Amino acid sequence: MYYNKNMRVKYDGIWCHIECDEKYTLEEFCEMWSIPGRRMNLMIQMKKALLDGKHMTLKDSLYQKILSLCLFEEEEIDYVCDDFAAEVVYEDQFVLVVNKPAGIIIHEDDKQKHGTLNNRVAEYYRRTCKKHAIRPVHRLDKETSGCVMYCKSPWIQSYFDAAIEKKEIHRTYLAFVHGMASFDSKTVKLAIGKDRHVNGKMRISKTGKEAVTHMKTVCHIPEKNMSVLKCSLQTGRTHQIRLHTSALHLPIINDDLYGKKEPLVQSMGLCARKLEWKEPFTGKKCEAVAKLPEDLQRLFGK
Repeated sequence: MYYNKNMRVKYDGIWCHIECDEKYTLEEFCEMWSIPGRRMNLMIQMKKALLDGKHMTLKDSLYQKILSLCLFEEEEIDYVCDDFAAEVVYEDQFVLVVNKPAGIIIHEDDKQKHGTLNNRVAEYYRRTCKKHAIRPVHRLDKETSGCVMYCKSPWIQSYFDAAIEKKEIHRTYLAFVHGMASFDSKTVKLAIGKDRHVNGKMRISKTGKEAVTHMKTVCHIPEKNMSVLKCSLQTGRTHQIRLHTSALHLPIINDDLYGKKEPLVQSMGLCARKLEWKEPFTGKKCEAVAKLPEDLQRLFGK
């Protein structure tokens, strides 16, 4: 049994049972947890949503009743499996968080192709006898390593999509950069737009979209003329951290687009180190922390 201020939550196999102490209607409950009304209506029609074991409508009160949601049914794994399974850093009923290696993409448009992170997640599900469709909640650049979240239930995907949009899933990065950072903390506000001359490249542009990155200096590596920065995103533009560090004349190591080659390591020096979020219904705080690639660990001394 899990508790928050107004609800008690119990998991029972494929069912989630929620007892509410506030006078919410089902419609208000859906708004609170970013579940579209049409999706809840579909669950009701399919008898995957019951109130005290009976049929209900969106206008019904949940007060001192038990809302039962069938959230965790088995599904077909919809990507072909890879030879390698994803490295798992966190898992619960709702999500899987894996550590993406540098150099692979999240997915291809063709689900039958190999070599993506989605294929490795499919292989992890196969090896552990779990049956879920592959649903990444967010993305990372191909050369960025670190935490990527997957949603395990189709009925709760909208909650995590909304959490990303509202910046309620907090992402913290470590950036290994050339040069000695001269600040303890800094907020960079530089708009970002597409580079019209190079496909796939972005640039700092006054006419671009607002982009805000918060940075703190973790340490310096003077013998290698490097610094390590902790970066968090207030906005989520393509290549945002890579562009903002480069604009400070602190380019990320091994960044082919905005930095320069570092012969000591192979990985690009950007890792999505930590994810923080709240679990649906309970509001319980959760976090996942990814290991740094080994070559970056050697630079960092950890």
